[in-house]
Formats: sequence, structure tokens, C-alpha cells
Amino acid sequence: MRVRYFRQNRTLIRPWYGRNAARLTADRALVAEFYPTLKLRIESSSGAASLEGSIIIPAECGISSEIATRVEFPGDYPGSEPIPYDADSHFQPWPGRTLRDRHIAGRGRCCLWLPPCSPWNSADPLALKHFLDQLAIFFDKQLIYDVTGDWIWPAYGHEREGYVEFIREQLGTEAGLIDILLPVITMQHSVGPNQECPCPSGKKFKKCHLQVVEKIQGRIGVARIRTNFPRPQD
Repeated sequence: MRVRYFRQNRTLIRPWYGRNAARLTADRALVAEFYPTLKLRIESSSGAASLEGSIIIPAECGISSEIATRVEFPGDYPGSEPIPYDADSHFQPWPGRTLRDRHIAGRGRCCLWLPPCSPWNSADPLALKHFLDQLAIFFDKQLIYDVTGDWIWPAYGHEREGYVEFIREQLGTEAGLIDILLPVITMQHSVGPNQECPCPSGKKFKKCHLQVVEKIQGRIGVARIRTNFPRPQD
């Protein structure tokens, strides 16, 4: 396969499958073995790679459901996990509700989990298979939702709400401090290591909650914090 170069931020770079041809070959084999109704495609003009086709969800009655699917590979794949879509808008809002209640976002993007909770492991040679297995489970849940109208499985809220829930969960026994620590965790307020911790301990920040704050920020990622908790000047 001839590998083209693509311009990103004024720099010519090779697409991920050019930098990691072995991963491309291995992932093609995984898809062919476990999800043969999906095909890995590469767009010659943009260099974008995706899986196109359908995922088959079997049923006890013997009548399977076929869900048209598109799975897009990010530019830094396998460093970041693929992005799945309900390609043909198979799933529609329940009357009086929205697609958000189904954990489906714009363009049919499937929200399998809150990103900090993703099980994606880029070093796992079977990572793509495990990801598609979870996507099949997600679609199966959607079929159940079609019948019940309720999302009966544990789930975080959407966008900012979900991240606040995650932060509260990470604080554990100190969840009562969320109103104090949330502005620091979300970079709305800056506290230096030698300044007094925002909590009532009276200790320096570095001797108190600095490590907890940095750990949570690391799990979420700076980009997601800025997207979901924009500062007024942003």
C-alpha cells in the first residue's frame, strides 16, 4: 500500500496506518475474523480510516438485528480509541425525549462510556475486538431501550454533569469538599503548591489536596476540562 502524507497544523505527517502498518494488518485480521460484516476503509483524499458496514445483534427468537455502523479511527490511533456511530440513525428518540437519553450524541455518535472511564488499552493487540464487543453490547441495550423507553443501566450524566459525577466519585470520602475543590480541579481557580489549600485544613496545598487534584485532572485530561468547564475568558 502506498502511504500518503497529510498536512496537519502546517506539518506533513504520515497517517497512523503508515506509521504502524503492523497494527493495520492485525486489526484487519481481527475484524475479518470476529466482525466480517465490517470492512476497514481508507479515504484516499483525506487519509481518514474507518470501519464501515454493520454489526449483527442476535436474538433468542432467531431474528437478528442489523445495525449500520461506522467506526472512525482518530489520527493518533491506537493511542486514542475509535469513535463509533449509528451510521443510518437506526435509533430514534423515544417520544418526548431526546437521543441524549439513549447516550447518543450528534451525528449518531455512540457514547459508550465517560472518556476517563474508558477501558481502551492501546497496547492490547485485541483492543479493537474488545471495543467492538462493547459497541455490540451498547447496540443490544439500545434495542432493549426501544421496548422499555428507559435506560436501566448505570451511567454518568451528559457532558459537564457526567464529569462532576466522576469528580465526586473520585473524591470518595471527601466528596463533601466538591464545592471547594471543583473550581481548582476544573482550572477555574489556581492555587500554588505553597499556598493554603482551599479546604479547611490550614495546610499548604502541596501537603494536602494537590496530589488528589492532579490525579483527577490527569484522568479527565486538560482538553476535556477546558471543553466542559470553560472559563469566562474562553
